[in-house]
Amino acid sequence: MKQQYFNFPYCLKPRSVSRNIYDQPISMKFQYLTSIPIAFLFPIIMWGQKAPITDTTVSAYGNLPTLKTYSVSSSSLTSDDTSWFKIDGNNVDEKTYRKFGETIGVYDQCKPCVMLSFDTSERLLHKWIAYSECRIGYWIEYYPGGNVKVVGHYRENETANWNNLLERGYCIKDGTWTYFNEKGNVTRTEIWEKGKRIKTITVRKS
Repeated sequence: MKQQYFNFPYCLKPRSVSRNIYDQPISMKFQYLTSIPIAFLFPIIMWGQKAPITDTTVSAYGNLPTLKTYSVSSSSLTSDDTSWFKIDGNNVDEKTYRKFGETIGVYDQCKPCVMLSFDTSERLLHKWIAYSECRIGYWIEYYPGGNVKVVGHYRENETANWNNLLERGYCIKDGTWTYFNEKGNVTRTEIWEKGKRIKTITVRKS
């Protein structure tokens, strides 16, 4: 009898082989006997894994410059007889105020860019792609401890025209948004299409 040898992925395809697997070489017997258990085991393993947390920088724009800003609330008052400065409700000196509270000019340099926002302890809170103040690509939000909180996506501008983005239907959610708890487990997934939420999948605790 002529022996036939073939790799595991093809053993489920119809082929002209001996009707009696016990006449096959030992290696072929192993392929027959393990193909079904492996096929059933694979999805069980995948089901038990956590969803991947993707800190991606893939976009339609190629390599982009990275700019830094701060996510804080700021207020100040300066007059002839008094002045005060506040960051996140706390009194600070003028130098600290200008460092954290006057970063709005950074957006004017973003044409487009990767934006990073930090808190006053220099912990990364958000990372996203923007053109000025318009979000036009991935969005990643972090817990204060550094774990990923949200991975989402805004509609990308694949044209060379950067004028009137908001009026042309950009700066809106588009694609999959995945929410994680602090342990890295998915709690909710949303599907968006050009600013409209199409579907929400909430993961229930077992």
